[in-house]
Amino acid sequence: MQFVSVIIPVYKETPDSDETLSFNQCLKLLNYPVILFCSESLNVDYYKSVADKNGRKILFERFPDNYFENISSYNKLLLSDFFYKRFSDYKYILLYQLDALVFKDKLKYWCEFNYDFIGAPIFENWTDPQKTFKFMNGQNGGFCLRNVQSALIVLRRINMFDKIRRMCASNYLFTQIVRVLSPFYSVTNITLLNAMINYNRNEDCFWSMLAPGAFRDFIVPRPEIAMKFSFEVNPSYLYKMNDNKLPFGCHAWGVYEPEFWEPILEKISVTSQ
Repeated sequence: MQFVSVIIPVYKETPDSDETLSFNQCLKLLNYPVILFCSESLNVDYYKSVADKNGRKILFERFPDNYFENISSYNKLLLSDFFYKRFSDYKYILLYQLDALVFKDKLKYWCEFNYDFIGAPIFENWTDPQKTFKFMNGQNGGFCLRNVQSALIVLRRINMFDKIRRMCASNYLFTQIVRVLSPFYSVTNITLLNAMINYNRNEDCFWSMLAPGAFRDFIVPRPEIAMKFSFEVNPSYLYKMNDNKLPFGCHAWGVYEPEFWEPILEKISVTSQ
């Protein structure tokens, strides 16, 4: 088994200038296998040309077109076992959307902590994050590190418990069976386990909130550690908390406090020329 790869979701034949900057930065700083996952019909010539200019070879994993129609279908893909089986040759995958940026090569460093999922911390009232600076449980999936085998174990457990629930005549009976099985499958919260069965919303909430809450052996770090890995909302606040240091990477710099990122992006643009 190989150690880690960088996987990038792409859905446009030609990325915009910010996405191209993100892709170039990834290829320049992260000297690991880079795999783009995309629809079966997508023309990927542009991405190949960018990789060629950087002296890099990139790989591709293709999935049915319907998984790239909208956010809901993308979530469904990243909650499926067949997605993670495609990357089962690697212990870890760094999921790097093209609205993310990496600032240094700290990928191996973060892999060595053996977390099952780590991304940028999120805040209460996240739709209007300037109103609060209180961390929530959970982390963002736009730039995140995932343990592939741990994800597959969780999905196998969910599939098993789903089958058991379907066979039970009542919720009470299902709950009693789960209690008996809990020590063998590290279940700590039956309510959250129930929520994970047939879950169809944000996939990063599934992996960063529900999975570590339902299973004691699925490990996600505290927000104070996650902020050293990545920033998303409230980046200036996180920068101060992190002793005025940038993290390994960031996500959605154009959405949250773009004025904070502007001088940093200017330096990146100059060095990439």
